[in-house]
Amino acid sequence: MNLVRPIALIIAFSSTISCTKAASVAAQSADEFVDSIGVNVHAFPPYTDQHDLVKTRLGELGVRHLRDGDNEQALRYAEDLFVKFGIKTTFLMGRRIGGPDEWKSPLDLAKIDVELSEIKKLAGAATEALEGPNEYDIHSDKRDVNWAATLRGYQQQLYAKAKSDPALKSLPVIAPSLTSAGAYSAVGDLDAAIDRSCVHLYQSTRNPGTPGWGDNGYGSIRWMFDFIVTNQSPSRKIVWSTECGYNSELPERVEAKYLPRMFAEFYRNGIERSFKYELLGNQWGLLRDDGSPKPAFMALRNLIALLKDPGPSFAPTELDFDLVSKIDDVRTLVLQKRDGTFYIVLWREVSGWDVNQKKELRPPSQSLTLCVRQSSRQPSIRWMKPAP
Repeated sequence: MNLVRPIALIIAFSSTISCTKAASVAAQSADEFVDSIGVNVHAFPPYTDQHDLVKTRLGELGVRHLRDGDNEQALRYAEDLFVKFGIKTTFLMGRRIGGPDEWKSPLDLAKIDVELSEIKKLAGAATEALEGPNEYDIHSDKRDVNWAATLRGYQQQLYAKAKSDPALKSLPVIAPSLTSAGAYSAVGDLDAAIDRSCVHLYQSTRNPGTPGWGDNGYGSIRWMFDFIVTNQSPSRKIVWSTECGYNSELPERVEAKYLPRMFAEFYRNGIERSFKYELLGNQWGLLRDDGSPKPAFMALRNLIALLKDPGPSFAPTELDFDLVSKIDDVRTLVLQKRDGTFYIVLWREVSGWDVNQKKELRPPSQSLTLCVRQSSRQPSIRWMKPAP
């Protein structure tokens, strides 16, 4: 078969032909991969101006996890989405001395109890996790000279209060996000006050598996683990990327190729959940300002629809297969559904965009042979496309 363009190819079959070099690969749950996908939303215009349309699009997308602030409007909005679709929300904590809308104001630790009380009252069933303050290294001002110490104190109190509350103690507490390796170093070890590490893994206009573009592979997934996560969690707690994705610097069709690969690449590297920034908006959104879907929305919707498999947990098995190819940039993610069907997600981790000349790249076709053990039926081959 040929891999014509760097978009995902998904092959589904029920397993066991004889492959002389076939190796056993442990599959992962297809539904757990779907469960790794999240999206950022906002409980303010234009979201609230198009509330019904946003709800409709979220239903179409099929995503199960959202991330938003914890103001009263956001809490009520999240509860509504939970009732309608079963979607759960990770709430971003951190109210300020100057009020919830003054994001340059210092954190107010005295308001943690109020935040938690309102979450329980207005969105208890819809709440999935509590996340520390957002990018406080750049969203604070000169009034907070010791911002790193303030943030550490806030996170420690948030964790202690949440874990001592019977209604909240089972919720994971996510670390605060920061915007530079220096900031993560300044805040330091938060292991005792978090259940998950937190990063914002943006890769500019580069492909998801970029080797990076700076010192020590800056910007790559590996750089994030080696120079960010180790500062925040020396014990290497599980990572969430609560913001990630691409914006309008990329043509829409290139973003549609990159986005499914981004979620697959993050997941295969051990990032438990990733939230695309964001749902609505011409610059960053999966939807344009008027609510119309971009190709990336369609690509993500199709990926979720194909691989979702809700139900009780199960133990995926192994698949014997072999890829014969002269190219070394092929990536695979082996998934399995509860009925035993395996899905091999195949893609070439190559650039589809020239970041210097600002033009789309079309890598030449390459061939490979996929060999699997004899199946009771022929493998079905499906291309993941940007549009329906």
